Amino acid sequence: MKRSIVLLALLLCAAAVLTVFCAERLNAEGTEVEVSRTVISGDPAAADGLRMVSRFNWEGHLLWETEFDASASAQTSFRFEQSGGGARKLESGDEVLLEMEDSFYSMSTMGGDLKIEDDYPYSRLVRDVADRAAAGETHGEVVRLADYYEYYPLRFFLYYKDGAYFDEASADAVRDYIRIPVREEHRMRVTVQKDEKGRIISIELEDFSGGVRLQSSSYLAENGIYLAICSVGVDDEAPAPLPPEMAGVHYIPLVRDADGRVSVDAEGMRLIYGCEFTALDDAHFCAGLREGDVLLFARAERVPVEREPWSSLYTVHPEGVPLLLFFRDGEEPELRQRLVLHEKNTTLDVLTRGEDFIGAVYFDGSVALLTRGSLDYVRELRGEVYDYASEPLKHWDYDRRCVMAYDGRRLAVLAYAYSWYNDVSVYLNVFDRTGRLYTGRYDFGREEALVESDHYAPLAVSWE
Repeated sequence: MKRSIVLLALLLCAAAVLTVFCAERLNAEGTEVEVSRTVISGDPAAADGLRMVSRFNWEGHLLWETEFDASASAQTSFRFEQSGGGARKLESGDEVLLEMEDSFYSMSTMGGDLKIEDDYPYSRLVRDVADRAAAGETHGEVVRLADYYEYYPLRFFLYYKDGAYFDEASADAVRDYIRIPVREEHRMRVTVQKDEKGRIISIELEDFSGGVRLQSSSYLAENGIYLAICSVGVDDEAPAPLPPEMAGVHYIPLVRDADGRVSVDAEGMRLIYGCEFTALDDAHFCAGLREGDVLLFARAERVPVEREPWSSLYTVHPEGVPLLLFFRDGEEPELRQRLVLHEKNTTLDVLTRGEDFIGAVYFDGSVALLTRGSLDYVRELRGEVYDYASEPLKHWDYDRRCVMAYDGRRLAVLAYAYSWYNDVSVYLNVFDRTGRLYTGRYDFGREEALVESDHYAPLAVSWE
């Protein structure tokens, strides 16, 4: 027994020594991250005073944070986390959602009985078709949605990051206000299967033709919600036009009771800017540079649609342009400024808000810098971030993969070379009002490191 205890103690001591040795060796090797620079164009001196940070990790266990400047002079801090939870999480913000009910779903059960609840999407027509399905039969029909609904069923949610949310009465008020008439040609396919006892064992619902897809973008301000609405095409068809009183930006005022609960002022909901947007999937609301300002970057105006005589498809002519809408928030919000940022119909990739600037990068690589003058917001410069590569990647997946900094004269744009997770190289672009001053690529010695894709802040940039 004594011999076993001694042997166990020796093993424990050896393990402790080995652990300390491995930790020291790991830290010693881990800090050795070299940064190499490739000057693509311009003078690196144009980025003097710029500090950049790249954070990457391996499966959340090995984490490197490298601070470097335009000359590639770098210093790295390294740490090891056993739990693998090293990626720093970002808090999710308040969220407002307005969307149509799902037009496709499938459910099934084994030996039970599916009850068609009222909160199922399009439960009226599903229940009607189910009534005509015989026991032991799989029965399908294509039905006209307008026979069951006058307006499209909508879902509306508001979540605060502190856990508060709208009561059902407020959600109902918004759904009653946003009324999108059902298209006469909209048809849906419903398939219901029953067992030998007549119990429903499966349900399938899907769009068949003539559908509508609603898109929205929202911003939760101090006194209310700014909600932009548009429709987009489905299955290569032209976007279904919305009623004029629905297409555009709506204002939904909020009231708070003595206990801090938030509800909608149903009587105050109204359209404050009518416009047929081309799409809102790339639109961004953000706070302005002055307290109470609300900005919407989007593509507008109405896009004409022509039907090709030899085809059943529609061709959408891209005559819309990205614009900025500037609202002054308050008891009576109003449109104060309309500013075209881009002459072509291109989507917005990245939007960054700093203390005294707002930077935008568009799908075609163009960069716009927005500052506030004495009265209005002004566009300070335009540039291109993609003309340094033969096949540039035009999406960074998340805004956090492209960061910007502005010192009142120079705009720095730092972005990953690719969105794939096994490449942590970055491109730096520096602009002023005359155009591009410098472009450089910075590569890191730890090529095996992966960049976290969600809720992580892998890049940072600032002027000293």
